[in-house]
Amino acid sequence: MSRMPTVITISLLIFLLSLAALLAAWKLTANKTSDSAQPEQEAKEANKENKSNEGENNMSNRIHELLLRNLQEVFGEGDATRRRAAIAELYTEDCELYVPPGKFAGREALDKFAGDLRATHPHFVYTPRGEPQALQNAAGRLAWGSGPRGEAPEYTGLDVIIVRDGRIAALYVFLDSIPPR
Repeated sequence: MSRMPTVITISLLIFLLSLAALLAAWKLTANKTSDSAQPEQEAKEANKENKSNEGENNMSNRIHELLLRNLQEVFGEGDATRRRAAIAELYTEDCELYVPPGKFAGREALDKFAGDLRATHPHFVYTPRGEPQALQNAAGRLAWGSGPRGEAPEYTGLDVIIVRDGRIAALYVFLDSIPPR
């Protein structure tokens, strides 16, 4: 538990740095003048930007997919075989999980934690609360709730992921309240 302030501080720092980079990029774009005398160069840059936006959209879609699938196929999955297959597909081998009980490293540790958590309340379902959000093609977040199907959530939280090579490299889980035992 003594590591939680450090994890929260690091997570907040990552978020703030990402936000600062996004604001700086926006400011540069807003200050750019459009009175260029080189229409051909502008066309090339526009084409390059369109391709870049396409890549960003693809990565943003992948981050959304990772967040939603992680919620259902890893933490919401009661079958160990299917959960392990999802972890192998969604996570890097050296993944790290940061949760209130502590830090867990690697796919096996993640699988054990998710399985143990699932066993404490096997009838609960995880439901997204709002849409997933992607940030700078390297991070994303998703608010969620968990409780019996069709009922109000008994606890809620927020997942923040760091993505590397199209897979989750780190998952930070923030709880709004402690899950019932």
